[in-house]
Formats: sequence, structure tokens, C-alpha cells
Amino acid sequence: MNDDGGYAGEAWDRVTGAARYAQDVPGEALSLALVRSPHPHAEILSIDASSAAAMPGVEAVLTAEDIGDRRFGRFTRDYPVLAPGRVLFAGQPVAAVAAVDEATARQAAGRVRVEYRALAPLLTPVEALAPDAPAIHPGYEGYINAVTGRRHHNLQGEDAARTGDPGTAFNECDEVFENEFTWARSSSAALETHGALVDATGDKVHVYASHKEPYKLRRDLAALSDRPEADFEVHPVKIGGDFGSKGNPFVEGICYFLSVRTGRPVRGRLSFSEALQGTGGRHGGSLYLRTGLRQGTVHAHESRFVLDGGAFVALKPMPKGILPMLGLPMGAYSVPHLAESAVGAYTNTMPGSHVRSPGEFQTIFASESHLEMIARARGEDPLEFKYRHLRQSVSRVLLERVRSESSDWGRSGRPDGEMLLGTGYSVFHRSAGPGESTVRLTADTDGLQLDLALPDQGAGSFEAFGRLVAARLGVPRSRVMVRGLGTDSGLVDQGAGASRVTVVVGRACEDACRRLLAELDAAPSLPQGADNSPFWPGEILAERRQENLVVEGTGSVGRSEVGDLGHAHGALAIQVAVDPATGIIRARRAVLAVDVGPALNPVGLRGQLEGGFVFGLSQTLFEDLRQEGGRISLDSLNDYKLASGVDIPELAIHLMGDAALPETGLAGVRAVGELVNIGVPAAVANALHDAAGIRLCSLPLTAEKVFAALTANASTVRPAGIVG
Repeated sequence: MNDDGGYAGEAWDRVTGAARYAQDVPGEALSLALVRSPHPHAEILSIDASSAAAMPGVEAVLTAEDIGDRRFGRFTRDYPVLAPGRVLFAGQPVAAVAAVDEATARQAAGRVRVEYRALAPLLTPVEALAPDAPAIHPGYEGYINAVTGRRHHNLQGEDAARTGDPGTAFNECDEVFENEFTWARSSSAALETHGALVDATGDKVHVYASHKEPYKLRRDLAALSDRPEADFEVHPVKIGGDFGSKGNPFVEGICYFLSVRTGRPVRGRLSFSEALQGTGGRHGGSLYLRTGLRQGTVHAHESRFVLDGGAFVALKPMPKGILPMLGLPMGAYSVPHLAESAVGAYTNTMPGSHVRSPGEFQTIFASESHLEMIARARGEDPLEFKYRHLRQSVSRVLLERVRSESSDWGRSGRPDGEMLLGTGYSVFHRSAGPGESTVRLTADTDGLQLDLALPDQGAGSFEAFGRLVAARLGVPRSRVMVRGLGTDSGLVDQGAGASRVTVVVGRACEDACRRLLAELDAAPSLPQGADNSPFWPGEILAERRQENLVVEGTGSVGRSEVGDLGHAHGALAIQVAVDPATGIIRARRAVLAVDVGPALNPVGLRGQLEGGFVFGLSQTLFEDLRQEGGRISLDSLNDYKLASGVDIPELAIHLMGDAALPETGLAGVRAVGELVNIGVPAAVANALHDAAGIRLCSLPLTAEKVFAALTANASTVRPAGIVG
């Protein structure tokens, strides 16, 4: 415990600076620097590393000629560690340098001379999927886990589904509405960039990495090196933010090959510029929506996604090669006849990867905006229109709550200058993904040690599991220590992702508690105790003269079980003030209502809800990985705008439903980490329309876009929306 009586857990370590990240691991090591392609598409004619290799302090320079065509991928392995003969996006690694310090390594990287023959890039899905477009990956069929049966050589993947008879149903409709929405690429923007320390000097390769899936990283390194998994141990370190980005070995593989070449440990850390330009980002793309009404009720719907997957599909763990987009656009609403399709294209741009809610964020923006546009076109109140089409009563309860809480906002007040005020709403839901995990629980006479195979990525999960074990065993929370172990622990885990951690690892903790109680042949007589209450498992062990008791628990959620877990549900109301002179949108206040089930860690839960709101607001208003000729022209977070304290409004949060932990099991516990951010863009877009009578159908909703729309729509901006 700390001096204030709190628990010195994961959060305390982070705020006091005691937390150890990959770059904090002590030890002498060489430093990595990368040579990256300036071209979105080019043939590599030659690489001259002689000047770099001759520099004092440089230990090695590697190219694909030195290590071969080594490729990784979360499913399809198409991403080369170093480009072999051709580069497919601006920012792709071409060569790697190891030197005595980072400055020397970067200076040497600048001396590597690469001769390119620029090739015509395919920068959009339209260009890439044209019938006569050249293949971006001519050798695709030779990749491990290549998708079979592709209809076009530049397809990463596709998916389609139908419910009912949408063709006939559209013919039965008396009203049909269609809209198209687009969104730009954005970054996960974790404040800790990708980094690793790899020591391959002995029989056992030791890895310290900012990677959310240690066991997957071990498999990746084993596959890249043609060595057994047992040769690699990935040690636990803190992760300084993930948001979907840290599941690929952008640094670890290169560090491994340099460590083998030099016989010394190698440390690598990407700059913010490299993270923004040379890793991955949210897929850019478009969504066409067509909805038919019969006698005022939604009768048929069509959704068509086109996703820009970038140069490599490797960053997605998807057997079909495409994000699971189907079912998302109208998922909260009753639609008897539905047709959906999605295609993902290879292009000569930075690869598309997972960013917090990789499909829902842009989809809910489109569908919630689309439904509001339909209602307004019909002269119907948008909330009433949504209310009568929502499938589940929980969604109606949440929508009614935020409507009630925002009913007195009106158009009063005096923001800075003459502003346009408006309020917008959205409804959304999110489920957890599949996975499996094991935990180890050790009891001795003093307390409990809970060992996880999960890395601490900063979401508050370690504290949640400590509280869960304390509650189930009826012991003080201070008696439960929680730690993450490395891949040699004998435990297994799929890592953080798909909002599965709480449910999957929570089930493993529950199983371990049941096994411990069975071994003790006892049951807790009281719920979680106070800090000064007796530690009853220790008393039993003392009576037995038993030093300790060790059990393991297993938890899993299968793919077929995901639908039965239940969704986390939310509704959001947000008021914005729009400056007609600049187009700047200011969020003034917001109210959020959610039904997320029992709270294992109330403080952590609120942190996830607030953090999701801020993340969503930032990506809604500001974040854009702008491209110029296929190159991302951003050098740092000074260029890539993130929301800061001045951009965040007052946020009221209402937890609906039963938040009490059930006596047994984890029934009702749901995912929250990727819930709230998905509702923000539609709420802001709807508020913008309410304020100024303009409708933006492209993310982000930047001041430039708003100002252009206001200028074009100057005669229709409603005077009633002006205050000041």
C-alpha cells in the first residue's frame, strides 16, 4: 500500500514514474535506426551501405539481401521485415543500422544510398481495383495464409451477407433514401511509440517489447527466424498505450536479426514521425447506405463498404483479409430485409491496421447520421424515428435518459463571440471478442499472488482482477498482489484486443478461485473484507502447516459464444458551439448513458468511458493522416492534432442497469474499452446540423470543412441558432 492507504498497483506505478516500459529495461545495447522508402511505389535498383558501415560506432547494416525475404502477419504473412526488391508504400523499411548509440545509428542511416526506379502508385481502391490495374503483390498466392478465391488480384478480402429478400423488399418501399459517407486515415497515436530490446546472444532469445500479444510475438519471431518458439522468452513490461496498434513486430524482428548479426543486444524505438508514417492506421474508406421505408417504417436496407487496406494485409488477424464490418451499420435497429457487402483493396499507401473499434467508429458515424437525415427529410423528429426502430428496450431506455438530461440545454448562453449552438444524439453498442487465457493463483499464509499471462497496457485490468479475486475469496484487496509474467511462465493468453480481456481473463480468475476454494475445502463466510480483517486462507494453510497452495484457472470465449455474451450499450448527447467565422467546432457539454453490466473496477470503468469519449472526440474533430502523392506529410504530434484539455467538455456519465457483481460467475460483464468512442462522431455531426443546418458526411469534421460548408450554405444557416 502507499502512504495514503491506496493500493500501489498499475496506476500508481504509472503516475509516479516507477512503471518500467521497454525503453527502461537496463543493459548495454546497440541502437537501431531504419532507412525508409520516400516513394509509395518503386523498384530498388541498388543499396550502397559502405559509407554507413565505415562510420565509427556502426556495428552492422542489414538489407533484405542479408536476411532474405522474411514476412510476418497476424494471419496472412505478406509484410517483409525489410523490402526485398520493391517498396509498396512511402515509409516502408529498406535497411537497418545498429550502432553504439541512437545518434550514430540515425546519422549512419542517412548515409545509406538507395537507388530507386519510381513506379506509378495505386493510391485509392478505385485505382487499385480497376480491371487493368497491375498487381501490387504479384507473388500473393505464395504467401502463408493467402486468401483464396479472390475476384481481383488487388483485393485483400471481401465479405457479403443477406437477410430476407432485400431485392423484392426495395420494390415494395414507397420511400428510398441513399447517402455516402467517407473517412480519412487516422492513427492510434499512443504516447509510447513502438519499441523493443532484443538479446539474441545466447541460446535463449530475450525480448522486452511494447507489444500487447506476447505469445503471438513469440510465434512471429520463431517463424521469422526458423527457430522453435521455446528459444524465445518475451518478458513483461508496461505498455504506454495501445488502442489497437501494438500487435505487430515492426521493431522486434529487425532488432532480432541485428542482434544475431552483431552478437550484441539491440534496442529500437520508433520516433513519432515513424509511428505516424511507417506503421499502420485506421482504414480509410467509404460506406454507401440505401434504406427503403414502407408506410413510414424501415423495410429494406443496403450497405456497401469499400476499405483502403494499404500496402499489406498483415496487420489484420482476419482469415477473410477484411475487417468484420457486416452487421454494424444498422445493428441496433429492426431491419427485416438486409443486403451487405464489403471489399478491402491493396493500395500503395500505409497499411490499414486496427485502431480502437476498427470498424464500428466509422460505421456508427455513417448509420446514425443517415437515419437522422432520413427522419429530417420526412419531417419527423430524429429521436422519435430512431426510438420506434430500435430493436432492444435497453437502447430506448438509454436514449430517453440522455434526451431527458439534455432537455434544458436549449440555445441559451454566451460562448466567446457569435456562435451557433446545437445538440446531437447517437445510439451504439459493442460486444467483446473471442479468446482464451490461463492464470495462476498462489495462496500462502500472508496473502495471494495472482499471476497473469497478460501484459499491462494501462486499461486498469490488473486492478479489476485483483478486486475480483478478493471479492470471490472474501479477503481484503490489499492481500491480493497481481503481476504479469513472461512467455516462459507456462501460462497462455491471446493478449489484449477486441475488448475481450475483462471477460476472458475474468473467467480464468473465477475458475482459479473455485479451484482454490475446493483445495481449501472451505468457502468465504463474508464478502470482500476490510484491510484489517483476518486472512482466512492463510489461517487454514497455517493449521495444515502447508507453505502454499497453487492452482491454475482457465477462461475462454469461443467465436460461437460471442453473440451470447450480450452487448455493452450506450447513448450520447452532445452540445456544440460552431464559430461561423472560422468553422471551429467546440464541444460544450455532453451526457453519456451506458449499460455495461457489473463494474469490477469502478474507477477504471469511469476512466475507460471518459477516455473513450476523449479518444472519439479527438478523431472526430482533428485527426487525419493526410497524404500528398501517397506520402503522409506529418513529422510529429505537433502536426497530427490531438484533443487536449481545452477541447474536452463537461461529461456527465450515467450507469444504467445492475452494476453489482453477481454472487457467482461474470454474467452481464461486458466490454467498455471500445464502446464510447464509436458514438461520438455521429453525435457531433448531428449537433453540427442542428446548429448550422449543414451536413458533413466525411470524417474528420475539421474547421476547414465546416467553414467551406457554412460559406456554401450561408443563405440557409438558421438565425435561431445564433446566440451571443
